[in-house]
Amino acid sequence: MITILTNGRLLDCVGDEPQENISIVIEDGWIKDIYRREKPTPSGALTIDVGLRTILPGLTDAHQHPAITHIDFHRLFKEAPIVTALKIKGNLERTLQAGFTTIAEMGMGNWAMKQAVEDGFIKGPRLLLACAMISKTGGHGDFCIRGDPTLLPIKDTGIFSLPRVVDGVDDALKAAREQFRAGADHLKAMATGGCASPNDSIWDMGFTEEELRTLVKEADEMGKYVAVHALNDAGVKRAILCGVRSVDHGMFMSEDSARMMKERGIFHVPTITAPYMLKKYGRDWGMQDYLEKKTTEAKLLEEQFKCTELTLRHGVTIGSGSDAFGEVCGKEGFEIKFKTECGFTPYEAIKSATIVNAKLFMMEDKIGSIEVGKWADMIVVDGHPDEDPSLFCDPHNVKLVMKKGVIFKNIMGA
Repeated sequence: MITILTNGRLLDCVGDEPQENISIVIEDGWIKDIYRREKPTPSGALTIDVGLRTILPGLTDAHQHPAITHIDFHRLFKEAPIVTALKIKGNLERTLQAGFTTIAEMGMGNWAMKQAVEDGFIKGPRLLLACAMISKTGGHGDFCIRGDPTLLPIKDTGIFSLPRVVDGVDDALKAAREQFRAGADHLKAMATGGCASPNDSIWDMGFTEEELRTLVKEADEMGKYVAVHALNDAGVKRAILCGVRSVDHGMFMSEDSARMMKERGIFHVPTITAPYMLKKYGRDWGMQDYLEKKTTEAKLLEEQFKCTELTLRHGVTIGSGSDAFGEVCGKEGFEIKFKTECGFTPYEAIKSATIVNAKLFMMEDKIGSIEVGKWADMIVVDGHPDEDPSLFCDPHNVKLVMKKGVIFKNIMGA
């Protein structure tokens, strides 16, 4: 099957300027040709005139939780499995319809969710799995609540990869191997405490250096990587010294940590969207008292803006993640707009969610830019998002979504 997108304005995420009047030939899921001049149309080809709209690579998200369907983990773990499964389906389908064709799942997802997407039962983005979040006992990822025996133990319904609580080097090695056996594409480790967990504070440390180095070494040996949840600066520094590939969130990191990340080539994945949505809608969505208290007292949203400005100033390679869950899925495009409020140009912000993330995923030979020989992951946006990144905040502005040559959305009337 040959598909041709014609009459497009191209942001290929290779160069720095848009290209006008571009046609792109897609065959068997791959980009076969990109040209400006007129060419004969192959027999039987499907031609779509995009009407001078902007064509760009499928967006990607480096930190997301589509399997977390409710802000309150009490409800999440007690809900009927069929209800949870349908909510996960909705989360993933909203994400793809917003233009995100690949996402890094950062805890709670499992192989069945990925298989459902690959088999077409869920029309969602390509999934890169972490499977279980790896946490110390009582850390960010241990959701057992004091005084509530109904969560001890949490019932495994097969819908989730339940958090893996780890204590000690041997247990860390086993946990890493368990996740790779379960189909993980990367590991998600908790380097500090967090806000969504009931038993810790954001100033707590997560794993010891020995435990974290064990996770990193095992991931390296499997050709994969470790992304860490890290909020406080001591946890960020420990993660850097242990050789993780990405520091996610990073709200309270110091100038020194930012310099170290630049020197060692470690990615920063800020996640501005989730704290923004929590601040705006959290109570309406049923946010727990302890979560509201933690995020408010720490001024989490404001600090996430500040640390993104910090790492940008130090030249750290910055990817794009929304930390989307539940109702936030489908709103991932806000992250691109928020980056421009931290000093990114709109095109730089778009690249963070395309080619930069592709490099983080070690998939830059397949996704992240529109080039001959890459997978045909592309979207068409109404308007010029490189001039007005707020266009990504409304999924209706994304008029066409193609994932490896298959069209999952086309509302251009073509």
